[in-house]
Amino acid sequence: KGPIKDNVTVTQDSVTATQDSVTATQGNVTVTQDSVTATKDNVRITKDNVTATYDSVTATKDNMTVTKDNVTATQDSATATQDNVTVTQDNVTVTKDNVTATQDSVTATQDNVKVT
Repeated sequence: KGPIKDNVTVTQDSVTATQDSVTATQGNVTVTQDSVTATKDNVRITKDNVTATYDSVTATKDNMTVTKDNVTATQDSATATQDNVTVTQDNVTVTKDNVTATQDSVTATQDNVKVT
């Protein structure tokens, strides 16, 4: 099916994506467009100040990479892409110009929403 452009909402076991404010939730993983946040056992990533915490693992700013049980956060481009939202139930990945948050995984890129 083609994308719906203004207020796309997709739900699958509590997976929700909207065009202006992309939100994907799967087992406590949340991603938003302007303020990218991914939480799974306290994993958090934000746009300007990248902070990734997993059981108290923290990294901030300028080319951060944090890995703990498959959590990766890179700054220097923490933004969600506004053209293609893809959400897979067990795997969520979010990119906003180059922010990737993976933790039991989730993927979201905006404007076109697809759920598998």
